[in-house]
Amino acid sequence: MDAEILESSKALSRLRHPDGRFARHPDTGREETVGFFVSPYPDREQAIPAQDFRPADLLRFAKVNADLFAQEGHYLGAWHDPETGVVSLDVSVKTTSAEQARSLAEQHHQVAFYDAQTGGSVEVSTTARDRIASLNEGKEER
Repeated sequence: MDAEILESSKALSRLRHPDGRFARHPDTGREETVGFFVSPYPDREQAIPAQDFRPADLLRFAKVNADLFAQEGHYLGAWHDPETGVVSLDVSVKTTSAEQARSLAEQHHQVAFYDAQTGGSVEVSTTARDRIASLNEGKEER
């Protein structure tokens, strides 16, 4: 149990840094280190200014999206966009190729996808940042 708490703490601390991110299994909390992750659910994303992000936001997000997380191959994704300073929470799916992840990212208007092997993001569409920024408008009081 202590190891799991430590792993979660490390993942959350990465979100405090620009381009920090992770993909975690929603049931086990295990962080994925292989594969490419992208969200095909832009309508389920949540954007939170990094300075306002709290661990409770993850718990709330997981509860609201429990229907999707119950499906096999769905993961809790989080990314601190270095350009906007916003932490995006999403429901990601795992793909086996960067090409497939890029295609899904383009199709679903995502800024980037996550390459778990390198631990970095691969930018796809800078114009998608406008969509993410609008997710936070009018949600100043959470």
